[in-house]
Amino acid sequence: MHSDVILAAVIRSSLDCIVVADEQGQVVEFNPAAEHCFGYSREEALGHPIAEIIIPAHLRDAHSAGFARYLAGGEPRVLGRRVEVEAMRKDGSTCPVELAITEVKAGGKRLFTASLRDLTERREMERMVRDSEARLSAFLDNAPAAMYLKDRGGRYALANRFMAERLGYKHGQLIGKTPEEVLTPASLAEAREVDAIIRETRATHARETNFTTSEGVMSALTIRFPVFDEAGEIAYIGGVALDVSGQKKAELELQRSREALYQSEKMSAMGSMLAGVSHELNNPLAIVVGEAILLEEEAGGTPLAESAGRIHRAAERCSRIVQTFLAMARQKPPERVELNVNAAVEAAVELTAYGMRSNGVEVTCALAPGLPAVLADSDQIQQVLINLLINAQQALQEQAGARSLRVTTAESHGAVNIRVSDNGPGVSPEIARRIFDPFFTTKPQGSGTGIGLSYSQGVVEAHGGKLFLADGAQGAAFEVMLPVEAVTGQAPAEPAPVERTAPAGRALVVDDEPELGQMVARFLSREGFAVQVVPGGREAIAKLAETDFDLILSDLRMPDVDGPALHAWLVENRRHLVDRLGFLTGDTLGPAAVRFLDEAQRPFAEKPFTRVSLRTLIREVLAPGRSREAAE
Repeated sequence: MHSDVILAAVIRSSLDCIVVADEQGQVVEFNPAAEHCFGYSREEALGHPIAEIIIPAHLRDAHSAGFARYLAGGEPRVLGRRVEVEAMRKDGSTCPVELAITEVKAGGKRLFTASLRDLTERREMERMVRDSEARLSAFLDNAPAAMYLKDRGGRYALANRFMAERLGYKHGQLIGKTPEEVLTPASLAEAREVDAIIRETRATHARETNFTTSEGVMSALTIRFPVFDEAGEIAYIGGVALDVSGQKKAELELQRSREALYQSEKMSAMGSMLAGVSHELNNPLAIVVGEAILLEEEAGGTPLAESAGRIHRAAERCSRIVQTFLAMARQKPPERVELNVNAAVEAAVELTAYGMRSNGVEVTCALAPGLPAVLADSDQIQQVLINLLINAQQALQEQAGARSLRVTTAESHGAVNIRVSDNGPGVSPEIARRIFDPFFTTKPQGSGTGIGLSYSQGVVEAHGGKLFLADGAQGAAFEVMLPVEAVTGQAPAEPAPVERTAPAGRALVVDDEPELGQMVARFLSREGFAVQVVPGGREAIAKLAETDFDLILSDLRMPDVDGPALHAWLVENRRHLVDRLGFLTGDTLGPAAVRFLDEAQRPFAEKPFTRVSLRTLIREVLAPGRSREAAE
């Protein structure tokens, strides 16, 4: 009796559903857990067939057949085992259950005890876990970053698709492998170092590093972290590596773009500054050049002739350097003219001569005589040559011993070739492949923008030519090929001086610098003109209001009444004298001056001028019908 009480208490307190049926399948016991799960009270269940109580209709025939077969001595298929089946509640709904059936004998009767456990919550949890794993898997497999977990043995317990593919494996092939099997020595050493830091600090560690992958070197932002078990020990070390190669490249290009913009702004500022100082610089230089020319002419046949010639040559050299520098800074549309390549080379060499000498570079030129002229923008081609010369000079700065640079010109296959070569360290094949890329530079930060060669190549190709790095050269050698196009006409010969015994007419010189005005007057006197000099536009207007002149040469920038104002007065009051007006100016950089000269269409000569340029100006001003054609 005592044992029956204990058994009944156990059945009532069981968390599993306990349903006992007799040989006829009638329910003889139905515990509280079964009441809660299936919705029947014990009184409702007792005496009813178990098949009608908890077995869904579509499974009842199979249940009855199996139960009958077992009672007839057949092999039990469910008895003594745990199986998962579908059960039915009072309301007709079904639920998954785990079922275990045992047979007992009591009072000479065979009883069958069914122990059932409702799996609804477990199935829901399993479904939620599957959904969570599916979401995690989708996230990991589509994430644009390498993600992994390493267990205590250092083997990969998790590695996503991105990581596997970057290391040259298929998805899933990294699982179970160690870093020693898949990483390069450099990446492995870095991983071991960080793992040791994490084990020591038990904290997340982030850094930027480089990984060698199957696709090359990947710049990565890595975040590594510990994963703890229930005991607080590190069970896994996880990691995320974001590929920031594109960002790094973009940042580098942005930095180089900023440097290039900074250089451009400096050049723009320099151009603006030159627009202001060129007038002040060119006026005294024009006096030096002009007086040197006159002195040489006057000293002809005397012991002073040689000294005068040296002064003249030095003054003209100063003039060429200034004109070349101003031409580089001048912002104007490209203009194709007949270009003497050898003269352009000599000008570029002369402009860079000081830098070459101060760096111990010996420059030699071998320029082929009689080269045909090419149609080119002289300023742009000169800038290309200067870029090549300066690049060679900078490459030679680290050269021990003799430093030499050679410039040669030649004609070949319908093109004029310019070769700039040095005896420096040369260009490695790796650098040679990228040397013409925009913003690529091997110079230290702050020493170059990486746009010189790219710009130069673009200029040469725009002229229909080629700029390339020559193969097999000792040191470095760059070649420029400019096509020889059909060039019509010849450069005009220097005009012969006007006979002094037959005056060419009356000339008026307008310049606010007396020394310059007097020097121009001396030039014009030797060309046969009777000359008057006035110190400004106001005085010129007073003269021109009363008297006609055959030639009027005026400075462009003057205080009070300047050249444009004088031109406007002539148009308004003495229009016939506009045809006789020309300008002498050192201000061809200023936008206002450029705009005025373009609109007025009057001839001009840039200071400092030579006898040739002055004679050319006189001829252009006095050319019959020139102004009428311009006006039309």
